[in-house]
Amino acid sequence: LALAFGGGLSFSTISYAQDEAENVLEEVLVTGSRIARVGAEMPTPTTVLSSEDIKISGLINVADIINELPALGWGVNGGVSDSQAGVTGLNLLNLRGLGTNRTLVLINGRRQVASVAGTAQVDINTIPAAMVERVEVITGGASAVYGADAVSGVVNLILKENFVGTQVDLRLGGHTEGDGKSGTITITSGLNFNDDKGNVWISGTFDHSDKVEGVDRDWISNQHRLWNDPDNPGYIKLFNNFRYAILPPNGLLSGPGGLLSFTDDGQLIPYDWGDPIDGNTAEGGEGLSLANSYQLQPEMERTMISTGLSYELSDTTLFKMNANFAEIDSKAHAQMDTSSSLPVLYADNAYLPAELTDILNDYGVPAFQYYRSNEDLGYQEFFRDSRTYNLSMGLEGKVNDNFTYEAFVSYGKTNSKNKNTNLTHNANFYAAVDAVDDGNGNVVCRSEAARAAGCTPLNVIGFNQMSDASRDYVTSTIHFESDITLASAGAVMTGDVYETEAGPISVAFGAEWREETSEIDGSDNSKDGSTYASNFLPMKGDFTVAEVFGEILIPVLSDVAFAKSLNVEAAYRYSDYSTIGGTSNWKLGTDWAPVEDIRFRGTLATASRAPNIGELFSAQTVSQQFVTDPCDVNNRAAGPTPAQREANCLALGLPADFVSNASSRSIVVTNRGNENLDEEIAETLTLGVVFTPSFIPGFTLSIDAWDIEIEDAIAPLGATRILDGCVDFDGSPALCALIERDSTGDLVNINTGTVNVSTLKTKGIDYEAFYFMNAGSGELTFRLIATYLREYTVLLSDTDIDGIQDQRDLAGAPINRGTFDVNYRYNDFGVNWSLSYVGKSRVSTTPEFVDPSYHESRLYHHLNINYQATDDLDFSLGVRNIFDEEPPLTVAAAAVYYDPVGRFVYGSVSYRF
Repeated sequence: LALAFGGGLSFSTISYAQDEAENVLEEVLVTGSRIARVGAEMPTPTTVLSSEDIKISGLINVADIINELPALGWGVNGGVSDSQAGVTGLNLLNLRGLGTNRTLVLINGRRQVASVAGTAQVDINTIPAAMVERVEVITGGASAVYGADAVSGVVNLILKENFVGTQVDLRLGGHTEGDGKSGTITITSGLNFNDDKGNVWISGTFDHSDKVEGVDRDWISNQHRLWNDPDNPGYIKLFNNFRYAILPPNGLLSGPGGLLSFTDDGQLIPYDWGDPIDGNTAEGGEGLSLANSYQLQPEMERTMISTGLSYELSDTTLFKMNANFAEIDSKAHAQMDTSSSLPVLYADNAYLPAELTDILNDYGVPAFQYYRSNEDLGYQEFFRDSRTYNLSMGLEGKVNDNFTYEAFVSYGKTNSKNKNTNLTHNANFYAAVDAVDDGNGNVVCRSEAARAAGCTPLNVIGFNQMSDASRDYVTSTIHFESDITLASAGAVMTGDVYETEAGPISVAFGAEWREETSEIDGSDNSKDGSTYASNFLPMKGDFTVAEVFGEILIPVLSDVAFAKSLNVEAAYRYSDYSTIGGTSNWKLGTDWAPVEDIRFRGTLATASRAPNIGELFSAQTVSQQFVTDPCDVNNRAAGPTPAQREANCLALGLPADFVSNASSRSIVVTNRGNENLDEEIAETLTLGVVFTPSFIPGFTLSIDAWDIEIEDAIAPLGATRILDGCVDFDGSPALCALIERDSTGDLVNINTGTVNVSTLKTKGIDYEAFYFMNAGSGELTFRLIATYLREYTVLLSDTDIDGIQDQRDLAGAPINRGTFDVNYRYNDFGVNWSLSYVGKSRVSTTPEFVDPSYHESRLYHHLNINYQATDDLDFSLGVRNIFDEEPPLTVAAAAVYYDPVGRFVYGSVSYRF
């Protein structure tokens, strides 16, 4: 990454002498505030990635380079961990690891229509990399400025506009393993008209990325896996060639002489369990290996069109219009559906080999339990076809010499069609495996009713012995479609209201309105319970919000003793939601430079997030679960606080000798959206210092400590946590209200879902450094950005029996992350060497687990060589992950922070005419 620090200014190629570079810096404005200022003077740390940074990264998706910033947490990147219905191929950002719902993504400072039904999450894949001018990452105190969902910060993508001429950008690349090939072409053209008063431009991008299969990488195919060490209880051990021995692809049963399996064509043979690990798994043997099910990169195709128009209506008024369209088709697969993997086979099953039939008859065994992974039914496949439209138009201009304004209206829509294939239809599966001879040499399903419904017998003896017709009969394809819309309008005015000796007092104020709708529905078999995934019940919801906001910047001192400059700022936003009513957020900030070489800065702010449509209006699902009633007479002495449990149960009117119906049957559990949710509220604090020592020209260092605490965080709770949390410790009325009992005290229903009960805390320190120097006839720059995570804790409720969970140092929250860049420029030739570091992290939160239960650290090296052949033609060649560093063996396939696919070679050319 090409990052310059001291507030987050970025330039990846410097061709100026140092004094000229400083002049250029003074002209760069960032949007950590609606009051335009140079980044080094911002009390809120803001990092900026330039278009050149994106270009030399070699990455085809903007999100991938953003995700390399240490401030980003474990998001959704379209890889193996995200191959599931509804999110295939998505790229969602997760600042500070607090969740993609708490990161606000803006385009040109404005909200965009979401990509995931029920949320406000924007798929960064819908943004063409060639059209990005810069990316601004604001990691604290942004809610008062930009609104809800900015709890952890804002990612603002500024797109290019006012293009003149035609430019063609072409990029090709692929992995040295021979797969994962990708290519993208962008053609942009624009012109001025009417004496340069107007400009119109259009840009089209098409790209394609091939899939990368996990089995084609050694770290996946060898199936290394951390598992409980049977010889050392409480410890984890790394096993090689890990297998689920209980679920072999060719089948397993217990015979008189031991375990038996089948050859591919169905002949009975002894079963090789391997070296046992526990009752279900083994090292080696013939059990199920998941290597074939992992996909490290989905197949994806993107078509994106952007266009814009600007026209000077007068000397003080500019009209602007922008429209964007993105179509993304993605395909991925994941583990086979094992939901119907344990059928009972009868001795007269027509597909059993004669040898096995004789054994069963000799021992008088009428039926047996059959264990099998059903891998030959095919892997689950996920298809997603999404179309996103955004249109905005507005006016910009001057009110007078002191004030400017901007007003806009916009509308966006996302339509997503999803398909999930190779799901086992449970009833059909069990009917089809029960195959018998009809007495005429024909194999049929035993059930007459099933035969009448079209049942085709399924041969599960051996491997891949079933017919295509039987495979089609026992598998289902479900479809579901979502529509999301966002309509918004707003206006903001900025300017100077009073001139003081230290400088002008600047203000920004305005109002915004938006309406969000979200709807999802599916085919009948997506909601009838016929497969494990048939739970896409319809959801429909909407809300509106009206907001007013204001900012003020007051210069207090300037060019006096102990105050080269001293500024204070404040911001406030009030929001009125149709769902939860009014919310408010505020921010206070200051920056103080006692001398020219050092600047202190800090912000204290609140941030809130209103519940989204999915959290409020998700359709109800009902299931039966076995639960333990803590108020049952046999359970009152259990739990972490037995005396308080007893007292709280009595207070609920449940007598000391109460016997719960949960002791003998399952209980109805209802999961649905919660329309009683309130907003979650965070307090954020950042304190930092920026060094620009005059005795080291060209050097900048910033250190910023940050602290975020979210109260009443919206989080899902299960039935057990609700039951126990209701009566343990001091008891929780909020959780008790989710439990329905009849007049006798018996459980009737437990309402699970999202509630305002959890607390999240995270703290850390960001380090950013930049150094520029002349190196002979060229220029050399060094850049460092790193984050040290001091705390990341989660308390799911104030009465959570598990207490505070320490998430710091887990795979999703490593203590140390960083990037370091060295860039050399000589005339038209440039070289960039980049390092990306991920520190080691724990495997589990279980405190007794000790080494070797750590994911090892990783350091990745990237190289880019670029050459400006002419003013209109430039070339670039690069390699990512030069040394083909694999992820730690301990991370299985969830290699989100790591490079799971290996060395990647790419080249690009850009020509303008």
